[in-house]
Amino acid sequence: MLSTHGSSSPLDELRPAARTTDIRDLIAAVRAVHVAQPIRQYVVSLVSSTRSCPELRLGASPRAALHLLRASRAYAALDGRDFVIPDDVQTLAGPVLAHRLLPTPEAMVERELPERVLARLIERTALPLK
Repeated sequence: MLSTHGSSSPLDELRPAARTTDIRDLIAAVRAVHVAQPIRQYVVSLVSSTRSCPELRLGASPRAALHLLRASRAYAALDGRDFVIPDDVQTLAGPVLAHRLLPTPEAMVERELPERVLARLIERTALPLK
């Protein structure tokens, strides 16, 4: 085993899964997904609510809002839509935001996970109107 694996690199066998142009096209497609102003405001409201939540010592940053919006666009594109809906934002809020949140010591003692806090904030944040 040491002789076989020490003499060659597994990277020599790798072949590209996509071309640069493919990646550029995908990025352009995601950027073309429309986000209505009420959806943008919904993202801002949701992220802002993490910064005023008593169970959180540190809420999500403005950069987190950008990432949530980008991920929502990609999610919509993968779903075959050229527009973002509130469900996209709600579905991705946990995966995009939860690891960026820091619970208070009291919340940690109570084993209040950021994912659960975020789920409650999503329930409380008003959905965007048309």
